[in-house]
Amino acid sequence: MGGVGKTTLARYAHDDPLTLHHFDVRAWVTVSQGNSARGVLLSILHSINATKTGLDDVYLVRSVYQYLKGRRYVIVIDDIWSTNVWDELRAVFPNDFNGSRIVITTRLLEVASYVDSSSRPYEVHLMDVDRSWCLLKEKVFGRRENCPSELEHIGRLIAENCRGLPLAVVVIAGVLSKADRRQESWANIARNVKTVVKNSASDDRFSEILSLSYAYLPHYLRPCFLYMGCFPEDHEINVSKLVKLWAAEGFLRPNGSDDLEELAEGCLEELVKRSLILVTRKKYDGRIKRVKIHDLLRDLCISKARDEKFLCVINEFPLSSSQGIIDQSSRRLSILANILGGFRNTNGSPIHTILLFKHTAVDSWRSFRLLRVVDAFNIIMASYPDQIFELFHLRYLAFTFETDHKKVLEYDFLNLFLNSRIFKP
Repeated sequence: MGGVGKTTLARYAHDDPLTLHHFDVRAWVTVSQGNSARGVLLSILHSINATKTGLDDVYLVRSVYQYLKGRRYVIVIDDIWSTNVWDELRAVFPNDFNGSRIVITTRLLEVASYVDSSSRPYEVHLMDVDRSWCLLKEKVFGRRENCPSELEHIGRLIAENCRGLPLAVVVIAGVLSKADRRQESWANIARNVKTVVKNSASDDRFSEILSLSYAYLPHYLRPCFLYMGCFPEDHEINVSKLVKLWAAEGFLRPNGSDDLEELAEGCLEELVKRSLILVTRKKYDGRIKRVKIHDLLRDLCISKARDEKFLCVINEFPLSSSQGIIDQSSRRLSILANILGGFRNTNGSPIHTILLFKHTAVDSWRSFRLLRVVDAFNIIMASYPDQIFELFHLRYLAFTFETDHKKVLEYDFLNLFLNSRIFKP
């Protein structure tokens, strides 16, 4: 089950000072559905600051093995979905009988048993009411402040209706933390949670509880939250990029001399406080550097974005042509699948954002005449896309291409003629 706390528990163990002292090498890698063994190996190398993206699969395996050989290591493989991935990875980890450890988290008991049939997997269970209430209370009031006595009974009822799922508890706690600390306000939230639980099928209960967090979001935060559905599952997002994207999309409405970067960071911090976005790394000054979103909340983003015609996410594309893949009413397109054939806007869809995360051949950028945002930074283009600069409405562009000299060039900037307007120099 997702959201029960497996990753949180593994993270505590990985980050513990005793772990840091005991092991020579620590690495953390998250495996999303459909992720290849190569992607996992590259993530391991990146985690240990030894990334070598140009290696073929054989040398990549050898590179990881040789780096770990003779060292006491702990590798956390988070959210593994398939035994096939483990079969491809197991030979990479040398066994020098020196106390090295591999920790995996998975929702599938059969995967855990397959990886290590000699020991019983540790199962993380749903919380009881007392633990749920303690977690909710801590998230709302912190460890130093007590819950007012007149709110405690209502708070316990809310915690009970979260049905023991930690993710549901912390998300509803995020709603409560922004509500007035009055009985009427808390009672209203309690009624809504109870209604959702009562009217939902057991399989949908947790997702419906999570959806309440969206209902309580201020309108100015909703597009910022839905935008998180654009990114692949378990994808870490640089805040500097996210700020530029939000600005180019027009989500931020400054008043007078307001700084857009500060405004964007304020929106981000609001979403973090509501437990809708996870901070994965901070800067030396304490500001947020990278974020990600829990996959259950990402599912919520995609569902709501589809309903509101905000975003179309393409996860699979088995054919060799892009014909018919675009929702004609969607304004944004996130492509997470390889599209081998020519890709163009054949039906005049009002798309003004395209984010490419897999290899996709675009026949005609001109056909997307309303484009404001283009991000193909995570793939290498074969040639310089000249047509992009014919797009009058373009506000943000990020891409990587390879020159005749095999040198990879990377661009990540706002349209130059708008640069001084959007960001201070």
